[in-house]
Amino acid sequence: ATIEETRIHSDSKGWFQSPERSPHLDTVYKAICEKRKLHQIYQRGDGSVSERVVEPHGLVAKTHLWYMVANTADGLRTYRVSRLQQVALLEESFERLTNFDLAEYWTDIEANFLTNTHTFEVTIRFAGEMHHHVGRVYGNRMRAKLDDAEPDADGWKTVTLDYERIAHA
Repeated sequence: ATIEETRIHSDSKGWFQSPERSPHLDTVYKAICEKRKLHQIYQRGDGSVSERVVEPHGLVAKTHLWYMVANTADGLRTYRVSRLQQVALLEESFERLTNFDLAEYWTDIEANFLTNTHTFEVTIRFAGEMHHHVGRVYGNRMRAKLDDAEPDADGWKTVTLDYERIAHA
């Protein structure tokens, strides 16, 4: 093994997320590279299904999830690749939007998502003697918050965290 292989490890999976299968990723990628339209059947997060023809403009990898950004009759949309039920690469080509910037688009999508996501707020109090266990048990996010918190008269620290899902909280 090389030095790099023994000292650097990349783990793109999220802590509380299951790996998702994306069997149509290769077809989506081919459509993007060849600027060909894609017919898709897509299952939304609420379980409803839509069918449409899209113009795939890019792929984004967010931890272990793949997202396709595509132009549609209704403008740019973002699709989770694992929710594509069926895809068919069409012969019809398309022209990419002239001023489309995938990184800029994704930054805007993330900001909008974080602004509109419902979270679950959890408040926890830690006794002074427990502070050194926090990183091991709750992770570095909690440790950083705890380090910044001021202790009360009894040496206890109180921290509040937001979680996207109640199960994570």
